[in-house]
Amino acid sequence: NLSFLEKKDCVGKLSGKDDIISLTSHSAHHTLRKKLEKYSILDESQCEAFASIFFEDSCLIQGPPGTGKSFVGAQCVVALLENFQEMGPIVVVSYTNHALDQFLLLLYNLLT
Repeated sequence: NLSFLEKKDCVGKLSGKDDIISLTSHSAHHTLRKKLEKYSILDESQCEAFASIFFEDSCLIQGPPGTGKSFVGAQCVVALLENFQEMGPIVVVSYTNHALDQFLLLLYNLLT
C-alpha cells in the first residue's frame, strides 16, 4: 500500500489489492516507476530511486542539496515498514550528521 505517496487528486490509485505488483515480475520495476510518476508526489528521478528499493539488495540515493534525498529516503523506509512483515535491518548512511538528523526527523514525522 503506497497510498501515503498519492497526489491529492489521485486518491486510491496507489492502494488496494489490484495495485500490488509482484516483486518477481521482470517488468515490475518499470511498472511501479511509471505508476509512481503518474500518481505520486515524487518527481521522475525520485520515482526511480523509490522503485529501486523493492528490487535491489541495496540502494544509493545521491544528488545535490535540495533534491529531496532525505525526503525520498524517509518515504522508502516507511514503504518498507508498511509493506513487509519480515525483513532484515535497514541501514542508513549519510555524509553529515545534519543530513542524518534531517532524515530521522522526517521519518519520525511520517511515522507519528
